[in-house]
Amino acid sequence: MAMQFSLFSEIFGKPIRPEAFGSDRAKLRKTVGKWIDSAFDTFGSDWNTLSPSEQREKLALFLDKRFRTFARIPKGKHALVWYQKQMEEALALRGSSEFAASYNRYSKATGWLVNGLFRTKRIGTAQEFFSSFAKSEEGFSLAQLFVQQVLPGYASLDRLQARSLQSRDLHKLAKLYSTYSGVYEKLARTLVALNRIRRQQPVDYEQLEKKSMAQIQTEIQREPMLRVLLRAFNRHIRNSIAHTSYGIQLSAKRVTFRDRAKWIEMTWNGFREETVQLSVLVFAISVTPFLHFLLAVISALGKAIGV
Repeated sequence: MAMQFSLFSEIFGKPIRPEAFGSDRAKLRKTVGKWIDSAFDTFGSDWNTLSPSEQREKLALFLDKRFRTFARIPKGKHALVWYQKQMEEALALRGSSEFAASYNRYSKATGWLVNGLFRTKRIGTAQEFFSSFAKSEEGFSLAQLFVQQVLPGYASLDRLQARSLQSRDLHKLAKLYSTYSGVYEKLARTLVALNRIRRQQPVDYEQLEKKSMAQIQTEIQREPMLRVLLRAFNRHIRNSIAHTSYGIQLSAKRVTFRDRAKWIEMTWNGFREETVQLSVLVFAISVTPFLHFLLAVISALGKAIGV
């Protein structure tokens, strides 16, 4: 237990006291107890004597009760149906905003990849990959980046969007772009790994780590349905920021990025928009694959019990 709290402290970047989780542990034990009692009531000694339709009915009631413990669900609607609707809406945002349009394009791409893993019956291999990745140093590093830099970065970006930019804000944008780029590069490698699994090709993540970002981008580019996931990332801007080789023009309110022989120039507002677009891409790739996975699982459960 002490090691777990030490791990949490490292991820969040500040000490976490064990007693802070005392009430949560008590609630968890109580919830687990209810689940066990309900499971015994549902799958008791008479389970094998029930007809298939009776089994489906009892299983539907069990799942409805259990899933209702996580959210307030309207009466008269089965919990699985409600969750399925919520996830569908979260994966295809309404409205005509640029954020919604970009997010929906990225969601469609990750959905194609996740559903492809189910179609090729490789979802189990993908789960094993993620389980191994989560325990690796790279997975730990990604968790730290998200908690300590990415999530706070969204609040900073919101503030920068709400005001006219000053020269000092360009350095803040550069820091945010660098942070989002670092996360994107890690996520892009997991996308390549998952696509290789879908294609029933061997995956060695350590070798993927050694590949340059240009090589990773080339592999994603070869998959037409995933190309959109490259659109908002510019490695030349990323490299320029990493080597502090960008220049800010005060009078013209422009910024120039230099990456070896490659020069990119844009307005201050243009760079802000580039950073916003990259933040949307990172958010979508981080969230939508898991939502697509859960949606597929819940949909399959719903079909199995006839709701």
